[in-house]
Amino acid sequence: MFSLILGIIACSLIDKKLIQNGVKIYGIAIAVLILVFIVIVIIKTYIYFNRKDKYADQTRKLIIELKRIKLLNRIM
Repeated sequence: MFSLILGIIACSLIDKKLIQNGVKIYGIAIAVLILVFIVIVIIKTYIYFNRKDKYADQTRKLIIELKRIKLLNRIM
């Protein structure tokens, strides 16, 4: 959603204010947008893998607890 809003704002800026030098400014604007998009993708990927690790750790802890409960029930 953020990248969509950023794209709309950038397009309006390119159309209104950056027509002075034509292709040069348009190329710079596109390069900046691509760079911002790549940074957003990298950040979202990092967050995804970080969450995935947390969920895996929680699942492992839950499995260990369930095994302990099962063993305690067998002993009693």
